[in-house]
Amino acid sequence: MYEEEFQRLKEAFRGVQVHDDATLKGLTNELENVARVALPKDELDRYMPKIQRAFHNHYPQMIVGDGPDFTLKTWPKGQAEMISVIESIEHQLKIQAPSKSEPKVESSRKRIFIVHGHDTPMLHAIEAYVRRIGLEPVILMDEANSGNTVIEKFQLHAKKVGYAIVLLSADDVGRAASAAAGTEKRRARQNAILELGYFMAAVGRENVCVVVDAALDAETEYPSDMAGIVRVAYRSGGDWQNKLVRELRASKMEFDERKV
Repeated sequence: MYEEEFQRLKEAFRGVQVHDDATLKGLTNELENVARVALPKDELDRYMPKIQRAFHNHYPQMIVGDGPDFTLKTWPKGQAEMISVIESIEHQLKIQAPSKSEPKVESSRKRIFIVHGHDTPMLHAIEAYVRRIGLEPVILMDEANSGNTVIEKFQLHAKKVGYAIVLLSADDVGRAASAAAGTEKRRARQNAILELGYFMAAVGRENVCVVVDAALDAETEYPSDMAGIVRVAYRSGGDWQNKLVRELRASKMEFDERKV
């Protein structure tokens, strides 16, 4: 978008004659104005001092009486520095611009991350239904490690989705350390709770649906911070599909309504 403008300014700076202060100052002002429009604020703050330094470096640092005109030496150096600054800005803009050759990324509104514990039948049922309605389930254990640690692998795939279904199956048992023995309650796996919190922050709680085991729901302890998160009670042969799809519809996930 700004390529021609920067190219014009480079040629103009190359042509400024020694001691043509008015033209040098005018071109410097033009460059600053173009940079203000082309660069984000953090990059602008970085380049403005460089432009000013290149402008001042056209001139000697010190002028002594009627001595030799050192501007004849400093002017070409200032020109070269100014052109180098412009080329650096051009390079920065190329880095920031999306490449036309980059493959098209599928919409995140078609991908759903499924967090799960040890309830394999629940996982398979949810995964199958998500596929049936034309969405792409992302299940961490099914993805290649590619040399990543578990958390790196999780973050890599989690950032590509627009929705998360978190299966809080009652796989663990626990109680507060201060509670009496025998007061243990069922709980979800710790990794599932951690990933629930991650997605609440990453995609927003309106794009997170918690699925619980209907048969064990009453005797399962959940984090108190879960208030406001949609919960769907899973029961084999139940109507959990209708409740789940209602939430997906509300979040504008791109699924096939004909297959609901």
